Amino acid sequence: MSWQENLLSDLEEIRNLIRQTKRIAVLGIKTDAQADQPSVYVPMYLKKTGFEIIPVPVYYPEATVILGETVYRRLIDIPGDIDMVDVFRRSNDPSGSNPASAMTPPRRSSPKPASRSCKIAD
Repeated sequence: MSWQENLLSDLEEIRNLIRQTKRIAVLGIKTDAQADQPSVYVPMYLKKTGFEIIPVPVYYPEATVILGETVYRRLIDIPGDIDMVDVFRRSNDPSGSNPASAMTPPRRSSPKPASRSCKIAD
């Protein structure tokens, strides 16, 4: 199965996905000090609208709490099911790490709109 098969384009499919989503892991979230960055204000908005946010920062090793939630260093370390992973990573991330590869896949992974041109692994 290719990643293109998971893209939703029908409005009703998107609505159903949002209705079914409760827990969102935010991979690449920054700290509260960067509140003007999309990787902070998008999850902040999602939390205010009732979603459970699970911060998974790529950097900021000293951070233990972001947006009032416990930080996890790897997606695989998050207890329970994850409904969606919201990814905030540069398409040319020099780290070469892929923490998303070591987990049970969520229902959907949501790359940021600006990264549509990035290569998404199967």
